[in-house]
Amino acid sequence: MSISEEIKILLLKEKSTITELATEMTKRTNKKYTMQSLSKKLTRETLRADEQGNSVLNWIN
Repeated sequence: MSISEEIKILLLKEKSTITELATEMTKRTNKKYTMQSLSKKLTRETLRADEQGNSVLNWIN
């Protein structure tokens, strides 16, 4: 299973959205994330390791 699939599953389990995740990632990293940019990264599977670990999975879990 790809990291993109895992993130989408975790979002569903947490009843959260990509928009909420993008907002939280922006707060934590001081880098601008939007629903559209994050969605494209997930679709293309181009989310960097630092984005995955420090922002995405920690916030969801």
